[in-house]
Amino acid sequence: MDYEKDVKMLGGVFEAMIHNHQTMGMDFKNIYLARVAVEILMHHLPDSVPGEFDSVAGKARLLEQMLEYCTETDMPRFCITLRETIDRHAPSEDNTRTLEMLRDYVSPKFTMDEWIKKWNRHLRFDPIERSEMWEEIIYDVEREVSHRLEFDKWCMGFCFEYWSVKRDVLHEQGVRWRTPTEMNPGVMFD
Repeated sequence: MDYEKDVKMLGGVFEAMIHNHQTMGMDFKNIYLARVAVEILMHHLPDSVPGEFDSVAGKARLLEQMLEYCTETDMPRFCITLRETIDRHAPSEDNTRTLEMLRDYVSPKFTMDEWIKKWNRHLRFDPIERSEMWEEIIYDVEREVSHRLEFDKWCMGFCFEYWSVKRDVLHEQGVRWRTPTEMNPGVMFD
């Protein structure tokens, strides 16, 4: 069977993800594109496509490369599933460590402070960001924020406007979210 169309589509999705990752404010688009890429890779392509990947481990390595262009804490449960697949077929120390970090991130057993300490993070975040509900709405929220803002005007202090609009969009959906400024008093943001 010829998989040229699916391989070409997958390549286009990966190119778009790289572009979004390199474009200020467009990383959120990769939430949707990652799901498209996984659908193509895992459900439309076999375990081996000559010239592309030669085994299920090769597919797993492609998944791992794709995740480099995603903010995994925006979709931790989805990424946990992918990283478990990667771990089964192409285990690596980095993948195992990231998988553990994501599992801890969504685990109710870890307080935010415990998670921050264990994973050597410095900024506190609103605990709502760890919820399943957040993961379900974040793409639509970020898309609306992007619609309301002009990301090409990103400059010093723009984060405050971004967070304000994001808080407003979430409020319109009945979600109370505290900005990084609110969660980290005394920290200087620009």
